[in-house]
Amino acid sequence: MESLIAKLVSRYDSGSLTRRDLIRGLAMLSAVAAAPASSASSAGAAADFKFLHLEHVSIATEDPEKLAKFYIDLLGVVRHADRPDGAIRLGLPGSERTFIVFRKGPVTKIIDHFAVAVEPFNKAALKADFARRNIPTFDEAEFMVRDPEGIYCQLMSDQSKR
Repeated sequence: MESLIAKLVSRYDSGSLTRRDLIRGLAMLSAVAAAPASSASSAGAAADFKFLHLEHVSIATEDPEKLAKFYIDLLGVVRHADRPDGAIRLGLPGSERTFIVFRKGPVTKIIDHFAVAVEPFNKAALKADFARRNIPTFDEAEFMVRDPEGIYCQLMSDQSKR
């Protein structure tokens, strides 16, 4: 399944797959991974693993440093060792796990948004803090901020325990 996900993301990154088709494909793969073993067996596909969570998002940008600084300031994340290809990796303090990567390249703005869990999730407190730091928020269906290149970052409560 990992190779199928990699192919979907690669096609999306190259522009040959729309965001809607990427989401549809990932949802279908997630449904297969979450299906009970008897359903997978009857469908002829057995999985030895299950989809756990989004691992990371990679964003092409003309200015990786600028976006990295924005997210470090916004979320309090830390910069991990840069990759040999120059990609900037950000993650949680005390962890080598990367959740967002910035690569130098043409800005596509194809990503609609990505979501990060924050704790505690207190919308009023977050709004006040971001207003103090001159970071505009958007609170329609979801609570979001927009980064300097126009990509939305949704802040939400941790849904992993549902």
